[in-house]
Amino acid sequence: MEKQDNLKTRPHWRCRLCQHRSPPDAAICENPSCGADLAIYGEMILPGSTEDPPVQEHEKKKRGRNIWEEETDGGTKPPRRRARKGQMAVVLAVFLLAGVGIGWSLQQGGPADQEQPSGTEEPVDTEPAPEPAAPEEPLPEETPAPDLSWENNILREDPAPDSPDAAESPVFGTELRRNDVGTVTFLSSLSEMPQESWDVSAEEDGSVMAWAEYDDSSGLYDLYIGAEGGVAAPEDCSRMFCYYEQLREISFNGAFHTDRVTTMEAMFGYCYELTGCDLSGMSAPEVTSMEDMFYNCENLTEVSTRGMSCASLLDTSTMFWQCHGLREVDISGLATENVEDMSGMFGHCTSLETLDVSFFNTSRVTNMETMFATCKNLTAVDVGAFDTSRVTDMSGMFTGCERLTELDVGGFDTSGVVDLRAMFYGCEGLSHLDVVNWDTSSAELVDRMFFGCTNLAMPDFSGWDLSNVTSFEEFAEGTEFSFMILMFDHSGI
Repeated sequence: MEKQDNLKTRPHWRCRLCQHRSPPDAAICENPSCGADLAIYGEMILPGSTEDPPVQEHEKKKRGRNIWEEETDGGTKPPRRRARKGQMAVVLAVFLLAGVGIGWSLQQGGPADQEQPSGTEEPVDTEPAPEPAAPEEPLPEETPAPDLSWENNILREDPAPDSPDAAESPVFGTELRRNDVGTVTFLSSLSEMPQESWDVSAEEDGSVMAWAEYDDSSGLYDLYIGAEGGVAAPEDCSRMFCYYEQLREISFNGAFHTDRVTTMEAMFGYCYELTGCDLSGMSAPEVTSMEDMFYNCENLTEVSTRGMSCASLLDTSTMFWQCHGLREVDISGLATENVEDMSGMFGHCTSLETLDVSFFNTSRVTNMETMFATCKNLTAVDVGAFDTSRVTDMSGMFTGCERLTELDVGGFDTSGVVDLRAMFYGCEGLSHLDVVNWDTSSAELVDRMFFGCTNLAMPDFSGWDLSNVTSFEEFAEGTEFSFMILMFDHSGI
């Protein structure tokens, strides 16, 4: 008590909560039952100043508990926030108000007595820049609907007759003859159609028109076939341009739609002067036959089927037969998984040096007769992955391929092959063949199988069964082969 009296005459802290006096250097109330933070709840008292009236006893008790409750005649109100938190809220409010005032002052350009910049410069915008909006996810592009305006523009069928004078037959029923046409061009518009044109639509409704223009330099006609949006090919395109013997060029221009076509048999047969044909990207999902498609196009040098759709294809026999000038052929678009007949497919392509058939699916093929016959300049052909489990005829398959030096046929399944005649006839460049694992139990015909293979070392025939063979005529050349034949079981002869 004495200490408290001594402080009355000196500067000291007075605690607002418990009214206890503490020295000016104290940080907390020295009242053991209080301990309040004097920086917040203390009041510095100087000598001579007027002190607050004494606090009532019941107020001391309430402040000592740090609970602020108000008593009324009607009872006690619910407990409120603690006094200390209330005091802190007041202090925070003061700081917030001060901050708002400073912000407002800055927004107005600074203190009132600060000089404003002279000139006509625009005031600086002190508002914070808005945060950049998150980039919006791009909407997926809608696939445009395909243009099917050509669907009802169906071209009429126009097959060449099967006769010796087929080249003299009319073009779409006109006086124009097949061997008078030098070029064929398909168009997806009739804007250039001359007055001298004629209807070639299947429905005879004028949806597909044709016209011809004479070319003085060639003495032939340029044939144009057009329709608004394009021309729909008929289901049967067999022999359509067959015997166009003077035809040099045919341009489809994406205007000839083959989606409904089921056969292209001999479509360009006997087009002797045709030098190229681009079928890339053509959709032909219903086509089953390409037999004789370019039969005897002897000056054809390049063909492309890249990107072609033809999953229903069953027959590619003699497709390029006697295309003597063929040098570049991209047949990557041919779907062969359903093809059954590949006989003569590249027969007599005498200028062909390279050929990629490594991707062929031959699991359904039954006939490979003369498939590469007389490709006398062919230096390599990869048939190592061919599935021949259903093949029954391999006769003449590589006959006349005189420049082949290597040939991988070791994996061929020959268990069902009946005819092996002249399979390697005239392959004089071959020095080795692995046929030791061939199953020849079904073979009946092996005449001239290795005849003319003058550089071929005798293969290992130890596992061969030729008990069903009926003839060994000119099976091979050389004394060794003749001696080997005597060892075969050929009881069927």
